[in-house]
Amino acid sequence: MTTLALRRMSAAALLGATILAAPATAAPLTEVAPRIFEGSPVSGPSWEAFVGATGGGSTGECSGAVIGDRWVLSAAHCVAVTQGPGAGELRPGLSTLIAPGPVDVTPLRDHLGGLTPRPRTPATASGQAHLIPDGYRPATSQRGDLVLIRLDAPSDPALGVPVARADQADLGSPGRTATLRGWGVTEAGTVSAGPRQANGRITGVAECTSTAAVPPFLYDDARMLCAGRSSEPRAIACGGDSGGPLTTAAPGGYPVLIGVDSFGAVDCGLGLSYFTRASRYADFLRQRMSADPVAAVTAPSLSPSAAVRTGPTTAEIRGAVAPGGLASAVVVETGAAGAARPAAASALVGSGRAPTTFVVPITGLEPGAPHNFTLRIENLTAPHDGLSGSIPATPGESADGVPLPAETASLPVCSPLATNAPRSRQQGTVRLTANQLRINQRVGQAAIRRLNAIDAWLEDGIVGGDLCGGALSTQSLAGLDLSFGGAVGRAEPAPRPLRVARPRPRSARPGLTRTQLRINQRIYQAALRRARALSARIDGGLTGGDIRDGSLDVNVLPPGANARQAAIPVTPLAASATRVPARPRTTQSAVRLTRAQLRTNQRIAQAAVREANALAATIERGLTRRNFAAGSITASDFVPSVLGG
Repeated sequence: MTTLALRRMSAAALLGATILAAPATAAPLTEVAPRIFEGSPVSGPSWEAFVGATGGGSTGECSGAVIGDRWVLSAAHCVAVTQGPGAGELRPGLSTLIAPGPVDVTPLRDHLGGLTPRPRTPATASGQAHLIPDGYRPATSQRGDLVLIRLDAPSDPALGVPVARADQADLGSPGRTATLRGWGVTEAGTVSAGPRQANGRITGVAECTSTAAVPPFLYDDARMLCAGRSSEPRAIACGGDSGGPLTTAAPGGYPVLIGVDSFGAVDCGLGLSYFTRASRYADFLRQRMSADPVAAVTAPSLSPSAAVRTGPTTAEIRGAVAPGGLASAVVVETGAAGAARPAAASALVGSGRAPTTFVVPITGLEPGAPHNFTLRIENLTAPHDGLSGSIPATPGESADGVPLPAETASLPVCSPLATNAPRSRQQGTVRLTANQLRINQRVGQAAIRRLNAIDAWLEDGIVGGDLCGGALSTQSLAGLDLSFGGAVGRAEPAPRPLRVARPRPRSARPGLTRTQLRINQRIYQAALRRARALSARIDGGLTGGDIRDGSLDVNVLPPGANARQAAIPVTPLAASATRVPARPRTTQSAVRLTRAQLRTNQRIAQAAVREANALAATIERGLTRRNFAAGSITASDFVPSVLGG
């Protein structure tokens, strides 16, 4: 059986002393030393960050990504207790030092190893805040293995990579090529002073769970992804690369962060590399960075831009943008008049707050012909409309872009996030008793009751009060024309409550038998499949057909927007459906009357409850554009008076 490992590198490995293997008595997830296999030095634009962490009696290193001028994204297990009492909480006395960019971190390693004072070079920043998603439970799984770190000082404004939004989840689809960056030991066993990168291919669920170390119930495709090479060594990461950014090319070619390195085999040549799926946590990241009292990110602003014809088939779009403290990219789409598929090109613009100039090269133009172009700014908050214009036909000529009637970039006004409940500091022991079986049953039944309530809530029809203020965007609508200039204010939502049934009293108590364990396991597995199907439906699969006709008001439109029905009406879409996959075939001998099996059943039931709780939190916070398929909301969903009727 392949043993899994987290990838934070210990202090001993920092000093090049040894490479630590997982102790034989350790849980499957533990610490090892780092390598990026078959990698090469980083080149091109930079967004990687070295993360050194001290606390809880240990010191180690990880990798990370600059996603804002004051924000770095890494893995939660780099800064949290991962086993025993307090698992999932920040390590006691936690202190982090971060070196953003492609720097030689040898002085910082020496400092973390206790050899030298804190170095003045390379430039380092301290972590002021460390924010972990509520769902991170390392004692049972690696879901939610990411941490958002606020720096005590801005990093270089040229650094930064945009994070994939929920509506960009398909960028993490199987078959796509992706690149990991991080610091670590090379194949020769020497420590890499600078960052390295390696390419791999994103793989599907069947391949991700093909090893006994990662069974299907532990791998959550909605929150994780895995990647590797097509030949041995398959892994592209190992210890010390924890938190390293996995990126892929978005339409237009700019890099987008789709994963955060989490875990893999102790022997990195034996298996795939596993990552936290960034798009799943886009709301968490956006809300925390936007509402932060110290380093809140803001909407980007675009300065006047111009199109310059540089040759018979080439041009440049030149301008300046202030990213607002959030890593962003400029995307330009070009095409001849009436072209069905415009070509796209892009440029990263960093994460600073002051204007930075950009040049987007355009190729493949038709000689002697003008071309239209549109420009938008892409980042974690939304695609922000920018400019439209025309590229001149003659080399040497230029033309100014015209600002689009921009949709205000304010974030939706949702209900405040609930305060994190304190985590239990005791993991508890599972015993092979009838009482433990009944406890597991109650957990599984609680998940089923909550899922029933969520299903009923959806089937009853979504109304305007269920959506956050300013929840929708032009991308959400079809057959509607928006104009801007109205009242800007938007109110918080007032979602319909979930009506969770009370537990029914049971007259008979189930016996502790293998048959009962198998029955329970199938029930819990069915609940988990259903929970994940509901999650897929709510996470971008809803349509206007799920909304009660005539129930949306102006509060759900972008701030300052007014709507009119377009001249050509659009046929409303049908309601979405919860598509639960069929139960996989299993043999009866797969379930045994053992404490380990009872513990496995407990974990499946707990996973179903966590999924149900996350869905309930989404509903209670209020729905946003990310919950609906693009172009699925039509005039029939609005109160007629909103559309001037």
